[in-house]
Amino acid sequence: MKAGSRKGFTIVELLIVIVVIAILAAITIVAYTGIQDGARQSSLQSSASQAAKKIANYAVDNLDRYPQDEAAFITATSISDTSDIDYVYLVSPDRTHYCISATNVANPALSYAVSDTSGGTVEGRCIRNLSTNPSLETNTNGYSQANNATIGRNGTAAISQSFGVRVSTISGGATDSGTSVNIPTTVTQGQVFTYSLSIRAVSAGTYRLSLQGTGGGQATKSLTLSSAGQVGRLSYSHTVPSSGSIVAYVLRTTTSAVNFDVDAVMVVAGSSEYSYGDGSYPGWSWDGAADNSTSFGPALPG
Repeated sequence: MKAGSRKGFTIVELLIVIVVIAILAAITIVAYTGIQDGARQSSLQSSASQAAKKIANYAVDNLDRYPQDEAAFITATSISDTSDIDYVYLVSPDRTHYCISATNVANPALSYAVSDTSGGTVEGRCIRNLSTNPSLETNTNGYSQANNATIGRNGTAAISQSFGVRVSTISGGATDSGTSVNIPTTVTQGQVFTYSLSIRAVSAGTYRLSLQGTGGGQATKSLTLSSAGQVGRLSYSHTVPSSGSIVAYVLRTTTSAVNFDVDAVMVVAGSSEYSYGDGSYPGWSWDGAADNSTSFGPALPG
């Protein structure tokens, strides 16, 4: 009898089998993840839609007014946060406009919202833009008009409203000086806010948004625009100091004597940046006068 008459797999054959199994496993995981995300999306859309129907019914019995705050929303709808879904409810001061969003806790990028102006369920989380003149409508020619703005505040006061389109010929270089600009919101010491705005270069330069004052603050992002007409988005998150005072929010340049235009100001509570929106956008509403008040609606992470 001959020994060794039975043959096994070669190393190459084993490697091929392993690779095939790995490919099949990867395909299965991707498909399963897609099914899971699809199920989550459907659940979020349904949750936001059901909540909107409930407050619509509430308004019918309350002189066409929606619940006055999130606590009243929970009472009126019996809907509150779960381990899977985080709800946001925003309403205008006169209670005639609302926005409801349902966000997946495990994956915050999955979020759907309904507002009284959205025409149905849309992607995004309900947020409030705290800038009271975000697209600078007092200057009707958009980027083109010159109007420097200044702003100062102490540690507890609210920032007032005045923001111009063109910041003209600010000096820079070694001293890194700049122009104080108003990005308005009522701030609370210890709270985090994220500011963002669009900048268009009239001439090339490097810009950054910083906080000036005894309370501290530092630029978290710089933006370099290398040619005239180039547009970029500059954002900055910070925690309002618990002591000291903030003198101004300052657009600074490290380049000497440059011009630039600003527009589309976004101020949101928290450390996340969102796509720009104001009361004139689809699904959004003004809290007061158009182009002269805060506004709210669904927005995607920036």
